[in-house]
Amino acid sequence: MKINIVSPSTNSVNTKQDGANVQGDEIIARAWHKYLNLDKRVEEVVLNGPDSIKYDVCLSFTPLAPSTNGYKVLYLQNVFPKPAWPGTVEVYQHVKNNYNAFIFPSPGLQKECGDGLVCQFAVDPTIFYPSYIDNALAKDCCFVGNNIRDRATTEKYILAARDKGLVVYGNQAGWNDPICVGKISLEDERVLYSSSKVCLNAHLDEHLQYGSFNFRIFNILACKGFIISDHSEYLENEFKDCIVFTEGDSQLREQIDYYINNLQATEKYREAGFNKVLDKHTFKHRIEDFLLWIGDKL
Repeated sequence: MKINIVSPSTNSVNTKQDGANVQGDEIIARAWHKYLNLDKRVEEVVLNGPDSIKYDVCLSFTPLAPSTNGYKVLYLQNVFPKPAWPGTVEVYQHVKNNYNAFIFPSPGLQKECGDGLVCQFAVDPTIFYPSYIDNALAKDCCFVGNNIRDRATTEKYILAARDKGLVVYGNQAGWNDPICVGKISLEDERVLYSSSKVCLNAHLDEHLQYGSFNFRIFNILACKGFIISDHSEYLENEFKDCIVFTEGDSQLREQIDYYINNLQATEKYREAGFNKVLDKHTFKHRIEDFLLWIGDKL
């Protein structure tokens, strides 16, 4: 089987202060490329290959870039929230006739759109794993990500921790706030999650609506990081023993204070989360599901 992976970017993963966001889509696409190449059932996988080569499957990680030849699959793993976009389901309706099949990151989105494989995000445990403690990256509270949430969510679940030792890593131009110290490499991100006392997480509204999980959840847990996240019914069902959930604002500040001063109370969450992602949520698991599914399609 020859597969072409269409990624929205191939060079966003860097620490340059160039005003551009690191694209999680690219990190996920590269992980699929890596693990598909490791599977003996796959003859060849290329990333953004030319249409002049004959493929069995074209796996697109974005509807915004043209597909090549092959059985066309769209992995609708990125949300398109209003008002900047028409909405994720609306984007699906607009492009659905361009593809042969679909992959969705959550059962909720699949239900709203139509038939397809449900394939959540995952972790590459060769990149994210428990690391040594680095004092330079041992933060009381940290957040890694782009400033793409609505302002109310950002204030409630992230910036509410500003006075609790919060350090944000991401595109400084996008944050436009001194709390953000710039982008971080994947290697240092691993050390940050392993070293820090509290790692924050907050979802986009459409992630909450359709029940998809943030990519960072899997990476933090694989490093035995401790997470405080906004409430998500689907996330709580899967990771209730691995993550502490919050209403944000004053409750978030109280929770950070408690866990910073009672680090032993975080250990059960760290261990449970680490075991959960390795047992169920690696990219090797996702590739196995995909290959069984696509094998029935071809």
